[in-house]
Amino acid sequence: MAVPAIVSRETLTLRPQPTMVGWGLNIQIPEDAGSHRLPHL
Repeated sequence: MAVPAIVSRETLTLRPQPTMVGWGLNIQIPEDAGSHRLPHL
């Protein structure tokens, strides 16, 4: 649930940028979120 929320927020910031860039970050966001969430929890 948290992952899609983060992706949505990033997508808004990437709106002006090309879709390719958005997709590339979309894949990196879930990885970063998971990595950050694991140590935090």
